[in-house]
Order: sequence, then structure tokens, then C-alpha cells
Amino acid sequence: MKKKLALSLISFLHIIGYSQQSDVPVILFQNTLIQTNPATVGLNYKQALNAVYHQDHLISDYNVSANLNYAVRPDSARYGIGLSYMYDNWYDYGIKDERTQVLLLHYAHHFRLGGSSVLSIGVSGGVRFQKFDYYWIVSQSPTIPLLSSNEKQARFQCNAGIALHLKNFNTGFSVTQLNSPKYNIDKNSYTIVKPDYWFFADYTFVLPARFELKPQLQVVTDAAEVQPYTSLMVTYNKRFWAGANYAPDLYAGGMAGIAIREKYRIGMVYGTYNSKLYNSKIGRMFEVVLAFVLK
Repeated sequence: MKKKLALSLISFLHIIGYSQQSDVPVILFQNTLIQTNPATVGLNYKQALNAVYHQDHLISDYNVSANLNYAVRPDSARYGIGLSYMYDNWYDYGIKDERTQVLLLHYAHHFRLGGSSVLSIGVSGGVRFQKFDYYWIVSQSPTIPLLSSNEKQARFQCNAGIALHLKNFNTGFSVTQLNSPKYNIDKNSYTIVKPDYWFFADYTFVLPARFELKPQLQVVTDAAEVQPYTSLMVTYNKRFWAGANYAPDLYAGGMAGIAIREKYRIGMVYGTYNSKLYNSKIGRMFEVVLAFVLK
């Protein structure tokens, strides 16, 4: 039965091609905003460098991603520049193995609105590498032979966004994969990475006794489905922080971290999946972030 399903899937791909699932954002999305909205480059910090490692374990799926981001706003300048790299490997046992790498250069121009308020418009461009391996599902075979495979393919990718920074509030809207890059699966089939539309917002409430409360929201849609991601973070003395992460019909988790001298940060997330998106599979996720920021 599984073999027939695989045959049907590949036959369908051979006829019309298909659109690839959107990139899944990391849980601590505030650390990778420049990848989804280039207007955030240099918006809140003079310098920001971070690395994020993410793992998903589902019943038959396994995902590993790594993100490296750097942004700088030169002194007295009204612009920010940045560089980001993302690696993602999604393996669905016995069906597919997809690997993605994205290297982007970002630029944002800042328009001062008075006081600490800034309106920013940003663009980014770079290269997206994609590789696909698909497998026959043969239950009697000790190994799973390849059904189709290809060499790593490189395509241009561009993003654009707008963001607004106020004293305790940030928000923005952006579009990624504007040019809808197309990749060949084999000689007769292909995949298209559709544009994604992103919205984010956060607000910092200053509370008594050196506490701060920060709700954060990120929403992504490909114009067909909408997925919100939320988090609520409590910070004490600008040093210790903890909170919760939740995405409807996707995951729930907790996070905690520490800041050293308000410049060096380390944090982690652990949570569980129970999602229709992943065919109601139950799994777990883990994420860790290391960061350096200079205001």
C-alpha cells in the first residue's frame, strides 16, 4: 500500500510539479528576525550576533536546523547591514530527505521619526541551495533504495520588509522568497518555493521590582494557510529570563536563559508537538541560542 502511495505521489509530481512547504521558523524567532524581515537590521542594536540550533523529533521525522546572524548599525548612520546563514535538514524516514541552505545579505534604511521612534525599510538578497532525495517505500527490503535524487541546486532569493520601532514597541511586515525560486526534483518534476508573508509585534511592559514582561507574536502565511507563533517572556533585573512559547495546533514549550553584563546571552527552549500539520504526530523539540548584543 505504501509503495502505491509513493508511486502515486511521484506520478503527480511528474505531471504538474508542486509547491514546497514554507520554511518553519525557529521558536526563539526574535533572534532570527533579519532572515524573515530585513528591515529589522540595526533597528534595536548597534551590533547583534547570534547562533541558534534547533532540533525536532517526531515519530518518523527528524529535523535539524542551524542559524547564524550578524547585524550592525554604524555610529550616527541611518542604515544597518547584516549577513545571515540558515541550514535545515528535514528527514522523513523512508520517504524523503530535504536539505536547504540560505545565505543572505541584508540592508535596511532607517527614517527617524523623532525621539527613539524609527521607521525602517529593508531588502535582502542571496543564494538558496536546495537538495532533494526521495525513496521507494519497500517494507521487505533491508535498505531503502533511492527513487530520485539530484545535485545541490542554487537559486537567487530576495526578501523585503518594513518595520517600526517605538520606545517599548516593535512591529513589522515582510515578504520572503519574493521571486518564487524553482528547483528540479528530477528531469520531469520540480518544486516551487512560494512567497511567505510575515508579521511580527512585541511590547515590553516595565513592572515594579526590576521585572519586565514581553509578549511577542509572529504570524506567517503563504496566502493559503496562516500560522501564528507566540511567546511570553518575563525578565528580572535585565539578567534572568523565562517564559512560554505556543503555536496553535503545532507546539507548546517553555524557555529560560541568562544575560551576562547585558551583552552575552544564552537561552534554551524545550517543548512538545501535537499537530495536524505533522499528521497528528507527537514529538518533541529542543532549541538553544547564543547571542552577543551591543545597544
